[in-house]
Amino acid sequence: LNMKKLSILFNKDLLISKKEYSSLFSGIAFGLTSIIFYNLTIDLFILDVKTVLPGLLWITFLFCGILVTNKSFEQEIDNGIIYALKILNIPLTLIAISKTVTNFLFILVIEFVLIIAALVFFNIQIVDFRMILPIIIISLGMISLLTCLSPLSYKNQSGTFLTYIIVVPLLIPLLLAATRITFVLIGIIDVEQHWVLLGTLFSFWQTIMSIILFQFIIDE
Repeated sequence: LNMKKLSILFNKDLLISKKEYSSLFSGIAFGLTSIIFYNLTIDLFILDVKTVLPGLLWITFLFCGILVTNKSFEQEIDNGIIYALKILNIPLTLIAISKTVTNFLFILVIEFVLIIAALVFFNIQIVDFRMILPIIIISLGMISLLTCLSPLSYKNQSGTFLTYIIVVPLLIPLLLAATRITFVLIGIIDVEQHWVLLGTLFSFWQTIMSIILFQFIIDE
C-alpha cells in the first residue's frame, strides 16, 4: 500500500517538474557558466588543472543542488497540498522520499552534463569507471539533505541563510570523500577504499536522517 502511495506521489512530483524545468535549466546554466569561467581563469601553463578541478566541480554541484531543491515544496506549501496530503494520511516520509528521488534524477542529469563539459574543456578523461557508483551514491546523500531542508528556505526570508549554515558543516565529510573519489575517477591518485567507504556510509546515513527529520521541519 505504501509503495502504491509512493508511486502516486512520485508521478505527481515528476509531472510538476516536467511543467517547471526552470530549476533544472538554472542548474545546468549555472554549472556550465562555472566550468567556462574555471577554464578561462585557471592558467593551464602554471597550474595543473587536475589538482583543483574535483574540488571546484563538487562546489559547483553543491550550488546546483541548492538551485534545484530551493523551491521543491513551492507548489505543496503555496497551494496547501502538503496539508491535504497529511489529511489523507499520507506519511511525510513518503513525501520526502518522492521529492528526493525527483531532485536526485535532476542532479544526476546536471552532473552528467557538467562532467562531460569538464572533460571537453580541460582535456581530461575518466580513468576508473568504478568510481561512478560512489559518486552517484554521494550525490544522493547531498540532494536528500538539501531537499529535506528546502522548506526552511522557502517558508521564511531568513531560511535560505539558515539552510546554508546547517548544510555546509553537515556536507563537509561527503564533499571531502567525493573530491578524493573524483581524483581517482580522473586518474590522479589510486583508489583509497576508506574514502569510498566513508562517502558511501555517510551518504546513506545522511539520506535516512534527512527523511526522518523532514517531518519535524515541515511541521515548523
